[in-house]
Amino acid sequence: MSRAPALPIRLLALPAWVGLAAAGWAGEAPTEPGADALRREAWRAASLLQFDHALHQLAQLGPAAGRHDRAMRAAVLLNRPPRSDAVVARVEAELRELLAGDPDDEAGLLAAYLLARTAHVHRTSPDWREAADGYRALRQRAPAHPLATLAATKLALILLYDPAHRRPPEEAWAEAEALAPTLAEPAARALLHLTLARAYLYYDGVGDAALRHLQAALEAGPSNENVHVNTRIGVAETARELGREALALDAYARFLDEAGVDHRRHAVEVLLREHEADRRSGRP
Repeated sequence: MSRAPALPIRLLALPAWVGLAAAGWAGEAPTEPGADALRREAWRAASLLQFDHALHQLAQLGPAAGRHDRAMRAAVLLNRPPRSDAVVARVEAELRELLAGDPDDEAGLLAAYLLARTAHVHRTSPDWREAADGYRALRQRAPAHPLATLAATKLALILLYDPAHRRPPEEAWAEAEALAPTLAEPAARALLHLTLARAYLYYDGVGDAALRHLQAALEAGPSNENVHVNTRIGVAETARELGREALALDAYARFLDEAGVDHRRHAVEVLLREHEADRRSGRP
């Protein structure tokens, strides 16, 4: 019997939950091939943000719809515009029912993530504390699950940009810093380090902490080439401002090797030529 593919997490894909939802179908009981085809088409449509088409495919499942189909439908409804308070309330009720039914199966874990996400961004009046608690609870329940990884990246944003504080308290910084080493997925770890680097730059300006996290993001391996070269140039510029000349020059040179066609290439080439001319002439 065919099953939906167990897709890897793609944190920067549109949208991340779609791949995770499709992966969860692999844990559903075997169904008729026609139902599997509907699920695949629903996943494809949702990944392209064709939400009405995705809902139409899921509706055709009829009695064959399982717990994970209900969770997927809830996810689509949360992301389908226009989104009203009434729709969000109905979806939350459905998700709570799924979570109460079995908090540990794929549908329950997706419901837990979506409930936290709803408190975070989907309500007219978000509740960041409820969202943070939801993300933490999911990480405790299934720390190795891809949804827990995704929850960590969202939790870091709440810890670092909670509007209740002009600057995150030290315990929030510490909790956010402690998240990165727990993530086995390299792209997720890189994203979390970039989140921390941006937060340090936002609150403190250029400093060693921002540089440390930019370097850690590169070491982890960003999710795509564009993020990689942007992080590389970030290391170069930050190191340059901090007076770390050798590190900056190495990062600029690596940028030229890695970047391909890039609007910053000429400026970097000029900078390196000027530095080499100064070195040869003995100018400081």
